[in-house]
Amino acid sequence: MNRRDFTLTAAAAVAGLATPAVASPRLDIASEIGALAELLPLHDALVASDLIGLLAHRGPYTVFAPTRRAFDRLSYQTKAFLMSSPRRPELRRIMAFHVVEGAHSAFDMMGRTTTLRTLVGRPLVVDGRGSGLRIGTTHVGLAEIQASNGYVHQIDQVLRPA
Repeated sequence: MNRRDFTLTAAAAVAGLATPAVASPRLDIASEIGALAELLPLHDALVASDLIGLLAHRGPYTVFAPTRRAFDRLSYQTKAFLMSSPRRPELRRIMAFHVVEGAHSAFDMMGRTTTLRTLVGRPLVVDGRGSGLRIGTTHVGLAEIQASNGYVHQIDQVLRPA
């Protein structure tokens, strides 16, 4: 490599370092959930209930996402029952109870009680008046995931509509 080529290569490298990095676009809710090992049981349940496509293309939505540990709290019989073909409508109803329309960040829900309407039409009350956020006895994590079409909040229990 001659001196001129070296100088041009070095200048190009320096110029590349000086240009600002372009932020990669956020993933949609379905992809964000599928990318986290902690949320894979939820991803599987959303696929089985045919809700994953909705969370991939539309929005905005907010998902209260039960973690792997939350699913582990369910008995094996309950999980097998919900995942069986004849019980898929019940699984869909339960999973839709974890999804609300609109983008609701943890910051927006802190310091007050927020009533949200789930995809099954039932209210979901998020209490932000104490320390942190709660849905009944369920703890809502404050480390939210912002997706291109809404938010994902990890929760420590699988919610059941009344």
